[in-house]
Amino acid sequence: MKNILCLSAISVFGLTATVTAQTNIVVGGGTSVSLNTDLLESAANLRLSGATPTATPAADFGGGDGFATVAYNIEPTTTFSYTDGLASFSGAITHSGTVSFELGPDFTSEVTFGDFTIGFDGARAVGDASGFFVQNTLSGDFDGLILFDVSTPGSVIADSTQLQIAGSDLLVSPELGGFLFDNDFSSSNLTGAAVGLAQVDATAIPEPSTYALIIAVGALAIAIVRRRRAV
Repeated sequence: MKNILCLSAISVFGLTATVTAQTNIVVGGGTSVSLNTDLLESAANLRLSGATPTATPAADFGGGDGFATVAYNIEPTTTFSYTDGLASFSGAITHSGTVSFELGPDFTSEVTFGDFTIGFDGARAVGDASGFFVQNTLSGDFDGLILFDVSTPGSVIADSTQLQIAGSDLLVSPELGGFLFDNDFSSSNLTGAAVGLAQVDATAIPEPSTYALIIAVGALAIAIVRRRRAV
């Protein structure tokens, strides 16, 4: 895995070395989603018809009445890595599971999205959008469709054991908003409308190569200090 680490110089009793900030990799966990089903049905003619969640939603998470809350496992295919504090990051978070909607105005057809990924594109950081986005990767007509942009989170925990991104809204993406409007499912383009909530609760471990490098630099510094004391 390509390092995304921040370089810094340290000095230990005259020893100067360049070390890297610790990189952590996501290895599991889940993402909770709460969709405003009342709004989706009334504004976009999308009626929730089913879901295959693969995880348990986070405690005390959800939008309340008129919302449907589900959660999806973070899969081993995830490539997301980050430095402490989410100062830098790369890759995508992949999930398993689906959600299905009947399409209006007569709700006579159905569409299913799933196997969602959460990626990042700085060019999407416009208005309330953070640059993170949710993409459908389920095979079919809508494979690759970006469904939602993720708003700037209310809180972030990013260290060597966990990555939690909480307090984010799901905003209708330009791609989904355009599809709904162009096909007369919505009377106006809903791009940017908040239609749900999301929370990532991922488990993480230090990237092995980074961990080994930090240990090696520390051991070298200790050895030099001991040798100088012995002189």
